[in-house]
Amino acid sequence: MTRTHLCDLDLEVLNPIETKKIVGGNWYDYTYHDIPEVVIPWDGGGGGDPWGGWYDPSHGGNDYPDYGGGNGGSSNTGSDDFPDHICKQGINANTCAANALSYAAGHFGVPGLTASDFAEMVGKDFNNMAYNNGPGLTAGEMGDIVMNVFDNNIIGMEISDIITATNSGNPVIGIIGNPSGNDGHVVVIVGAEVNGTISFMDSMTGSMTTANLSNVNFIGNFVQLTGVKDNALVNQYKNDTNDTSACSICGR
Repeated sequence: MTRTHLCDLDLEVLNPIETKKIVGGNWYDYTYHDIPEVVIPWDGGGGGDPWGGWYDPSHGGNDYPDYGGGNGGSSNTGSDDFPDHICKQGINANTCAANALSYAAGHFGVPGLTASDFAEMVGKDFNNMAYNNGPGLTAGEMGDIVMNVFDNNIIGMEISDIITATNSGNPVIGIIGNPSGNDGHVVVIVGAEVNGTISFMDSMTGSMTTANLSNVNFIGNFVQLTGVKDNALVNQYKNDTNDTSACSICGR
């Protein structure tokens, strides 16, 4: 399993949020180039998978070679405290990061912060992202959003760190790397067990995926979100009326 700090990936911050205030931590710092969001041209068949067959969303994540059998001790999933729905991205959509952030905001009781809001915060058109007519959020843009919208901190990448975070009701943002390149797919980790099993909400399937931590190619840092800030930026977007929905289930 590759575990690389985001600061080692040489990312660049683009389109900084106008009300930027950096409050502690350094997950925000990136240089040189971006990690664009993975485009998943999945058609339910066998072609056009940029993951090289490593991850088939139609199998609900079952392409992971091992789910971590045995109970390994008591279960510490934490996932019962989290919503069981994440907005599903469409075919070829570039919205995984925006959907993940919207899921986290909804978990903290702020449904007004939609995926389209997070795109708008960095000057991107959500409709273009949803229909593969424009790139998704870069890691730098996501860093801007997280630092300005969410209370957050970097946590370790061990199973115990994830258990502590999710058992406290805090979602953990993780980026799954594409083995054939630098692209990343953003998911929200919502539970973990001492045997190494993790559960994460995946916008590619619109549901929860379970796998062993050692078998998922996470890159960068794990970032724990502990709440939504109360500031002008959050109030602006949670109260706006120009949201664009791409979800037929929740309308977000």
